[in-house]
Amino acid sequence: MAKTKLLIADDSKSMHLFYDASLPDDLFEKRFAANGLEAITVYKSWKPDMILLDFNMPQLDGYHTLEKIRQELDDRSTPVIMVTSQSEKDKVLACAKIGIKGYLVKPFKAEDLLKKISANLK
Repeated sequence: MAKTKLLIADDSKSMHLFYDASLPDDLFEKRFAANGLEAITVYKSWKPDMILLDFNMPQLDGYHTLEKIRQELDDRSTPVIMVTSQSEKDKVLACAKIGIKGYLVKPFKAEDLLKKISANLK
């Protein structure tokens, strides 16, 4: 069975470690980006099956990264899950208008992450 190609864009090194430990290597091929500009570069060269996108990142935030993927790169089908803090629900709602498949509020459990990914890959 082919691994799911998962692009994880988050500026927190501790979150990278959490994702790496929480997402089994036998199921997921993971690539990490520390900001939205890196995420766009990885997206273009790698074409992931799904994107986990932090809202608050330097250089290019999650909203503008999503906007570039959906509008400039004309990809409306790759599932994107926004990852954010509780106080940013209004921003996540803005992202919903341009095409996310859901969001996770930090902090979250590995089980919740796996459920959200699984639900959006079907």
